[in-house]
Amino acid sequence: MRTPLFLALFVSVLIACAGVAQRPETPKRPPNIVLIFMDDMGYADIGSFGATAYKTPHLDEMARQGRRFTDFYVTQAVCSASRAGLMTGCYNVRVGIFGALGPRARTGIHRDEVTIAEICKQKGYATACYGKWHLGHHKQFLPMQHGFDDYFGLPYSNDMWPYHPGVMHLPMEKRLKRWPHLPLIAKNEVINAEVSGKDQEQLTTQYTEHAVEFIEKNKERPFFLYLPHSMVHVPLYVSEKFKGKSGAGLFGDVMMEVDWSCGQILKTLRKHGLADNTLVIFTSDNGPWLSYGDHAGSAGPLREGKGTMFDGGCKESTLMWWPGRVPAGSVCRTPAMTIDILPTIAHLIGADLPDHKIDGKNIWPLVAGVKGAKSPQEAYYFYYGRQLQALRSGKWKMHFPHGYRTMDGRPGGTGGKPNGYRQKKIGLALFDLEADVGETKDIKDAHPEVVARLRALGESMREELGDQGRRGKGFRAAGTTSGNEPVEEPPIPPLARNRRGDTLLKAGRFDAAIADFDAYIASEPQAESHHWQRGIAYYYAGRYRDGVRQFELHKKVNPNDVENAVWHFLCKAKLVGVAAARKSVLPVGPDARIPMMTVYDLFAGRATPVQVEDKAKATRGRQAGSALFYCHLYLGLYQEAIGKPKAARHHIRVAAEKHTSPGYMGDIARMHATLMQR
Repeated sequence: MRTPLFLALFVSVLIACAGVAQRPETPKRPPNIVLIFMDDMGYADIGSFGATAYKTPHLDEMARQGRRFTDFYVTQAVCSASRAGLMTGCYNVRVGIFGALGPRARTGIHRDEVTIAEICKQKGYATACYGKWHLGHHKQFLPMQHGFDDYFGLPYSNDMWPYHPGVMHLPMEKRLKRWPHLPLIAKNEVINAEVSGKDQEQLTTQYTEHAVEFIEKNKERPFFLYLPHSMVHVPLYVSEKFKGKSGAGLFGDVMMEVDWSCGQILKTLRKHGLADNTLVIFTSDNGPWLSYGDHAGSAGPLREGKGTMFDGGCKESTLMWWPGRVPAGSVCRTPAMTIDILPTIAHLIGADLPDHKIDGKNIWPLVAGVKGAKSPQEAYYFYYGRQLQALRSGKWKMHFPHGYRTMDGRPGGTGGKPNGYRQKKIGLALFDLEADVGETKDIKDAHPEVVARLRALGESMREELGDQGRRGKGFRAAGTTSGNEPVEEPPIPPLARNRRGDTLLKAGRFDAAIADFDAYIASEPQAESHHWQRGIAYYYAGRYRDGVRQFELHKKVNPNDVENAVWHFLCKAKLVGVAAARKSVLPVGPDARIPMMTVYDLFAGRATPVQVEDKAKATRGRQAGSALFYCHLYLGLYQEAIGKPKAARHHIRVAAEKHTSPGYMGDIARMHATLMQR
């Protein structure tokens, strides 16, 4: 009799264990993203890509523990153009950013472009940029207006100052007419109007300290950290702790300090247990500035450098690191580009892509080393300025006829002074990059079918983005200081305007959202129900009187909308105070959503916060989660209205993090929580 009993117990244990094994894991929070972006670093400037004159142990560790990308490109081999592609997921030609924007520029990233930071904002991320921005230095172009919660750094290149070697022979008065003093900015304010060489020595350390502090401050929530170093752009500067330490001159010292910086980031992630939920990306904006010789890096086996669309200018040594998710010690030889980073991050965190067209595609299968993964792109296109100079498809790279600058076998300058370039031309040429990484052997005559296919792809891209004097249908102008309005913009369908308005509102760009809602309502007679969205945008933009008007218009369409009445109250309270606002609360009918009627009574002065919370907690079944969400969201807004910021922050945080609604108001809650942390 004991054996059957034993078997029964054994089977029961197996069943229980199986139940435990099949139980779904508790979902993790979305991954953190750290994006380290070098300036003018050559393909062979880190150990895992060929550097031998100095050591980069932390970057070498990233390579051993992560994945090397041998064929990773930027959109254009120059500062601002490259950063525009990275931040927007678009070829820089599409978004109207060219070259390197200087201190006299009156253009920058347009308010309607969506940055990686704004993608992350959809999911409640903390965001920060520490380093060289270079997408416009006027306030409306700076990071704080484009999705970042914090910013510290230089608005453009560190050589755009009156100590540029090209003006050092002039008296200071004349130098300043060409290059004004270099400013250092924190958030939106200039904190040092005349950056000196001594100040530049501290930049890498300061960027790193800000980055470490940001990680530690936000370790309990998802974050996006963008660290665009000013180095190794000339003039080179390094702190005392690394001067003379590399044995390879000033350039080696600077690379060692950048490597140290990366080590500090990885150390901080490990210290706080964040390594296994953080994707770290390391790459550069373009290749080495070869004319500066011993103050420039090396493109290794690649042809040419910065300022050209040969691979030495636009192919970047790239590392991606995420223990447990990115295969350790692996190599990806499939072509990819910085435009693919934005959609890949959006995929990882479950965010929506922009409503307007972008050029990048999700390359997570390549990053994760999925067996058999292929490039999602048929080809990558290489413009320099407005000229389509080359494209790559698979192993093939074809150059169209164009001029280019070259050292032509001569050495660069010494001690921070450049040697001059020569100008040369290349005709139509086809290279097999698997066999000829240096783009030296033109084989177009042996592969006419490949040439024909790539010519057709090039012509298709010219239709889309243009080529020199030819305008493409997909071009979007950059922002300008005259109101940051586009110079030219193709018409946007009304519904797309409305969707973009939603995206801009949830990203905290309220004035831009209002403009889109205005355009949508003006063009679509059936759009009256969207007065409510426009009213919320007005509330957050501080235009409370306009908000009141929108909510009153919405009531005519939906007279029993409780949320509309609540937002109307919030705007009125800002104008006339809470007591007066209670006297003009919009009347409504019953609302089936628990606990919305109790919320309405709270704002009307007929219920207490405790009663609202008790009503929500008493809710059972499928409505329980949404009841708690609405309870905490509106309790937070109420406490904010009556001047209790601590209680307000608590309720908004709970709504945003613990009882998150997947819908529209869930996004509003996350956006509001972010605003309250600033």
